[in-house]
Amino acid sequence: MGVPFWLANPKPTRSRELREKKGCTTQVRRLAFCSLVANRNEAGGAFRHGVAPFLDQSWGPMATSHDLGRTSERLAAEYLLERGYHILERNYRVGHKEIDLIARRDRVIAFVEVKARAGTGYGHPLEAITWAKRREISYVARVWIAGNGRPGFLYRFDAVAVLWRNQQPIVEHVPDAWRL
Repeated sequence: MGVPFWLANPKPTRSRELREKKGCTTQVRRLAFCSLVANRNEAGGAFRHGVAPFLDQSWGPMATSHDLGRTSERLAAEYLLERGYHILERNYRVGHKEIDLIARRDRVIAFVEVKARAGTGYGHPLEAITWAKRREISYVARVWIAGNGRPGFLYRFDAVAVLWRNQQPIVEHVPDAWRL
């Protein structure tokens, strides 16, 4: 009997990622790993501010895709606020389904999906909003309308793309991006 698959191909870990960084000596890796464990333990099993501090300083401010998404959602909210929208909800959830932003301007309520990309290697951010994602968003929107809807309001689905180039965001808003 051979070695089980999960032992032969372990998932990448933070320490494995550190080993694979070019120019990283054994002493630097040990120091980084100890810092990683210490910060994780101090924060009760999670890092303070979401990532280990040495990752922020050494390898740029966007350490993970989660950080990229959260920052992009914040930028999208600021973009909409500058254009006269009021943010009613952020990350509104029904089960595991979620709407990134629910915004209102006059008598229009927009359910906004925010997509971000660190480059164009995987296509434009808006290409990632599939029919399945639109169906999930519409389900969550119907739940929100049932609980918070008001007669006389117009409801629509918007999309905001945030494309990062050289650490600079390019924000694109598509009002009424799709219909039910």
